[in-house]
Amino acid sequence: MLVLEAVGIVAFAYAGAAEALRARLDVFGVVVAAIVTAIGGGVLRDVLLGVHPPVGMLTAWYFVASIATALTVFFGYATLQRLGTAVQLADAVGLAMFTVTGTSKALGAGAPWYAAASVGMINAVGGGMVIETMLRRTPTVLRKDIYALPALGGGIVMAAGVAAGLPATASTLTVVALVVTVRMLAIRFDWHLAIGKPHPRPAGRKPDSRDAMADTAILFLPSVPPPWAERTVELPRVGLPAPSKSYRDTPPIQVAPTGIDHRSCS
Repeated sequence: MLVLEAVGIVAFAYAGAAEALRARLDVFGVVVAAIVTAIGGGVLRDVLLGVHPPVGMLTAWYFVASIATALTVFFGYATLQRLGTAVQLADAVGLAMFTVTGTSKALGAGAPWYAAASVGMINAVGGGMVIETMLRRTPTVLRKDIYALPALGGGIVMAAGVAAGLPATASTLTVVALVVTVRMLAIRFDWHLAIGKPHPRPAGRKPDSRDAMADTAILFLPSVPPPWAERTVELPRVGLPAPSKSYRDTPPIQVAPTGIDHRSCS
């Protein structure tokens, strides 16, 4: 199982580093993104279960593997892109293993089955959600990919196996097979959940992230403003009078010579 856990750490670190690289972060940002993605879910799990300090912060090889993966991605991303299917498979294995770990720890802490399955899902997808939030994007698991759903299903299966008294190894292998199969089928056949459409859009225009606030306003704001709403009244435009001239603008008075000889007056 340690080998599968290591595969998951490396796969998640690769995913975080690749996201940071596509966002044009520098080498330090890529390393931070890899570490956060690899251990972020486990840290959230331990915070929810009251484990202090989190296990991920005390496991040195998590950091070593994440940093090595980040540097490999930073300097060799073009080559690693050719391993698309292998990376996706490793990511699916990591998703399954983190689901098993989170669910098992939650059950050991006395959580009910539904809470344990939720903690397992958070353990599996929490790191990716954190790094996408840091990159100022809506997490992919909430809007596009079927990614968190297999983790939640795997957590439920894991909790059911423990409740039925199945051996831990059998339950773990069952969850890994289930999560990996569903995840890879979703990638292969481009499965997605339904996306809500709050209002029709003009023909030929696709929705994007800039429409989120507008959609929210249309969903929750009334079409007719209430009587207490602040209103704007357009005032008529009045031409301003021409500025008056000041004494500074008046040219100096020129006094013409009178022709009087001042010497004759003396």
